Amino acid sequence: MSNVLLYGTLGCHLCEEAEVWLRHFFGDVELMHVDIAADQQLVDQYGLRIPVLSNGMVEADWPFDVARVDEVLSTRSTSPAVPVINSKSADVPAHKPRRIFLVGSSK
Repeated sequence: MSNVLLYGTLGCHLCEEAEVWLRHFFGDVELMHVDIAADQQLVDQYGLRIPVLSNGMVEADWPFDVARVDEVLSTRSTSPAVPVINSKSADVPAHKPRRIFLVGSSK
């Protein structure tokens, strides 16, 4: 079981982008998805910050950078980072492949 949490919520496009970014730079990193909508305390703590990557000691807010995420992944907490939430809320559907199109101008 992973002790790395990805805080987000259903329908959060930044959370989806964050997961794609993590998979691109860190491969098959094990993540436990936490839907903050299931707990008002998590909404209060992370509502304006999601997606947030955490190991219980170190957190990285979006947009992530490689050095900070590496710190989150390499720092070992003495206990697993498990939020106090309803167990059903942690049952987020498995990652589905998505196509991401980045649109921008080259002015």
